[in-house]
Amino acid sequence: PPPPPPPPPPPLQKMEHILKEQAKLLQFGEELLRESSAKMREAAGPDAMRQAYDVWVGFYKAVDWSERWIQCLLVFHASTLLLALATRKSEAAQCSIFVVCMCLAFGAERLNALASEHWKKFATQDYFDKKGLFISVMMSGPLLCILIVVLINMLFLMVGVMVTTKRAELKAKYKKNRGSANKEEGGGSGGG
Repeated sequence: PPPPPPPPPPPLQKMEHILKEQAKLLQFGEELLRESSAKMREAAGPDAMRQAYDVWVGFYKAVDWSERWIQCLLVFHASTLLLALATRKSEAAQCSIFVVCMCLAFGAERLNALASEHWKKFATQDYFDKKGLFISVMMSGPLLCILIVVLINMLFLMVGVMVTTKRAELKAKYKKNRGSANKEEGGGSGGG
């Protein structure tokens, strides 16, 4: 017969192994991030930050922030983020917010096309170009940020459920082992 498999390593050794593997992955991630940052700096040139700043300032100055629909859009994003944070312990609310934000983000191209056709009805200027820069910055970007917040929160909720489940499993196992140990002690002393 084949030899029995080696006993599983104690939990402490497993944890040390996991931590070593995690450290290796983190080191790899850091190296990858350094390399990609260097390549991006190389590609963008020495004045990339200045160019980016000029683009954002130009965008800010081009938008008429006093338009009611732009203010409503900003209030929508702020209230959606606050709602996501306020309902962070409710899986149903988080899923609902996630689905609504995803649908809006996926529909941004179609909304841009509709707004491009009818911009005179609600805006003082045509913000809606074919590339969708304005809708991306003003609608999709904030929605994606809210989606990231909800996604991170959902991961925390899942980890909490996993920890609760594991604790319950360990408690049940402990009670079972304790019960069988008590039966063995009680059974052995009652025979004499």
